Amino acid sequence: MAKPIRVTTSIRALRFAHGEMTQTDLADRLGVTRQTVIAIEQGRYSPSLEVAFQIARVFNVPLDDVFGHPDTHPQPGPAREPPPRGPGPPHPKDDPPPHETGSSPPPPDPGPAPPHPRGPLP
Repeated sequence: MAKPIRVTTSIRALRFAHGEMTQTDLADRLGVTRQTVIAIEQGRYSPSLEVAFQIARVFNVPLDDVFGHPDTHPQPGPAREPPPRGPGPPHPKDDPPPHETGSSPPPPDPGPAPPHPRGPLP
């Protein structure tokens, strides 16, 4: 018998990239319970194909941007524009570069972020 495939999701990251959408908001848009969204995010439940496609549609991304397998490597493809963000203050990366030639160099890279207190994000 074949070993079950562990599927990873980026739902949590997508929710936060889309105006910090709550699990309840996503559940309401999908017609499922918040507990179902939690189980899918944690990899304890694999949704039906219909729900999987609905999730991708909510975030306006391809299905393979939502679900993946840790052993697969993304294939190069055409670049996609990031999805539009919700209302809020502009992101620092949206600022145009300085127009002065004598501007100061960017600050040094702070390095990797410290580990999350509850473990790695899915």
